[in-house]
Amino acid sequence: VSPENIVTYSITNFLISRMPQISVKTSQGGEAVTDKTSQFCRFKLEQSYDINQARGIGLEAGDEKRPFSPIGAELDIFWIPQVVMNSDAKWDVYDNRLDEGNVELRLSDLRGDTLTTEYRYTRFETQSIFADLLLRLTDAVSTGFVYERNIRTGQRLKAGVRLLYRAGCWGINLNYLDEPSNRRFEFSIDLFGLGEISAAY
Repeated sequence: VSPENIVTYSITNFLISRMPQISVKTSQGGEAVTDKTSQFCRFKLEQSYDINQARGIGLEAGDEKRPFSPIGAELDIFWIPQVVMNSDAKWDVYDNRLDEGNVELRLSDLRGDTLTTEYRYTRFETQSIFADLLLRLTDAVSTGFVYERNIRTGQRLKAGVRLLYRAGCWGINLNYLDEPSNRRFEFSIDLFGLGEISAAY
């Protein structure tokens, strides 16, 4: 394990909504009005400072000192329980450009069906669109589909289908994934609260 000497500082801001709610009738025959609070936005900024790198420890001859990490930002918005947006980004303070950026939108219904779409960007690596659809067939059985495509090249990065079974405190997952250089079946048993046993072929 490489030695580290790093200071990390961050600030997080929460926005809370408050709405009046009418509760059950009181013993005097009136109605008690209470406020319902819920978090609808979270914003976080974070950065680290590498003390060892600032002192030149571990650097090769001619290497530039870059003790400040990229500035990380996270933004989560909860419009309603069925519509949630999560996003994060990392900004390189030395090159003044975006290193990573992801924006995810998740839609769900009261039955438990979920559609997740995400834009993914990593500098020098990929720029893609990801989609994940989960359909709840019964209380215990669900099926899902996943797909990801590289926007820059038009290449399909991932496609797959899965079947899930949940019963009490355990579950079974069956996955098939098709990637450009790999096709595989995955099987796992989840023991909720204890761990997971998995295998891939």
